[in-house]
Amino acid sequence: LKQEVDEVIGDKEDITQNELNKLEYMARLFKETLRLYGPAGGIHKICAKEFIACGFRIPANTFLMLHHQAMIADEQFFDEPDKFDPERWINEDR
Repeated sequence: LKQEVDEVIGDKEDITQNELNKLEYMARLFKETLRLYGPAGGIHKICAKEFIACGFRIPANTFLMLHHQAMIADEQFFDEPDKFDPERWINEDR
């Protein structure tokens, strides 16, 4: 990280958005930190229309909570979910 910051920013006191965009490893560190230690436990939504999820009928107007911690611990979404690995964010398909 220090090497990347030194190469992109150097001794500058004023940093531009363009320079921040070049800090790719720093961005991966932030993403991985937020994945593991997100500021919110989940997302609350109200179902707009009826749908089927995992074989269960979810009626319209049902209050849903998508639990962040459950998702990040699921190997369906992340390989080695308990491991701090900023390199997992090299592929931006997440």
